[in-house]
Amino acid sequence: MITQHSMVHLADLLIKSEEQAEIDPAKTYKLVTVKLWGKGVELRGEFEGIGLTNSQLFVVKEQQFILSKIDARNGAFGLIPASLNNAVVSSDFPTFSLNTLKIIPAYLNWLRHGSE
Repeated sequence: MITQHSMVHLADLLIKSEEQAEIDPAKTYKLVTVKLWGKGVELRGEFEGIGLTNSQLFVVKEQQFILSKIDARNGAFGLIPASLNNAVVSSDFPTFSLNTLKIIPAYLNWLRHGSE
């Protein structure tokens, strides 16, 4: 069986997420980093709220698509893993929810690896 697929713009698959984090100085927060060349999304470290100097941080959720503004050209993008659900990022890491009516998260994750 041959199935027809149509081309779509990434903008039709991604919904910008801008959930601002309310930082409590007494709590510990996980920060995220995105590795180069499609090597994944990882824990950057855990930090006390009082030590977070960035005034604008955003909450990320499992299965959201994230990229590094600085290193996107070097393949620094991926999906948020379950272990980083509710972690925080700066505005240098735009995050997007997926329109799961149009794309399967695992497929997008596979696509980001290119022609490895």
